[in-house]
Amino acid sequence: MPTSAPTPPPLTGPIQLILPNGGQALMGNTVIDVAWGLVAEAGQVVRIELWNNLRRVEVLGYDWHPEGRGAAAVYLPLVPFGEDYRVRVVSMWAPELFDDSDAPLTITGGAVLVIWPNGGETWLAESE
Repeated sequence: MPTSAPTPPPLTGPIQLILPNGGQALMGNTVIDVAWGLVAEAGQVVRIELWNNLRRVEVLGYDWHPEGRGAAAVYLPLVPFGEDYRVRVVSMWAPELFDDSDAPLTITGGAVLVIWPNGGETWLAESE
């Protein structure tokens, strides 16, 4: 007997971010799942953004679904460690309609790989 997908929660506003909705710890430089829902007046297309307490950090991607409920796998860039990040979904039909994670997300960083210079080079003062 096949199992059915869980019923999504009812929408509480014209647009709703369902996942990630806060409290999670995410690793930068990975792919994360984002789930969202819209009512008819908000359209069928969303822009997915990463914010911190100061500003929009990055546009993570776009998603579309004919029924106004979608899920997308988006790349979460390598960003500085922080406990004040939020994911935001914005209606592309009515940009004044958006929803953020209900609570902050923690994003941990990874090591930065320096490819060049890799050691042993000699640099002259005032050289480019």
